[in-house]
Amino acid sequence: MDIKPGSEPNLVNANKKKGGTPVAILTTEDFDAATVDVATVGFGPNGTRAQHDGHMEDVDGDDDLLLHFSTQDTGIQQGDTEACVTGNALGGVLIYGCDTINILGK
Repeated sequence: MDIKPGSEPNLVNANKKKGGTPVAILTTEDFDAATVDVATVGFGPNGTRAQHDGHMEDVDGDDDLLLHFSTQDTGIQQGDTEACVTGNALGGVLIYGCDTINILGK
């Protein structure tokens, strides 16, 4: 997975009242992100659901699943250094991935 694709470091403003955090679930040689059941995907400590059904987008050279999550609902807070995604792909295959984050704000 990749939080804020195209950004390095992955800056997250945990104090922002509104806004979203983009998260890409990456297609690999062994995994097709198009098989992810978006309704099962949770992000951050609170397991927040995506704001929409997502869309396929080339993030790293192939078609990846791009989702957006309400930052204030994720449970990400000052001091966190990573955030994770959990969910299922079709057929009940469990998915799990984490990426590093840097928190902005007080």
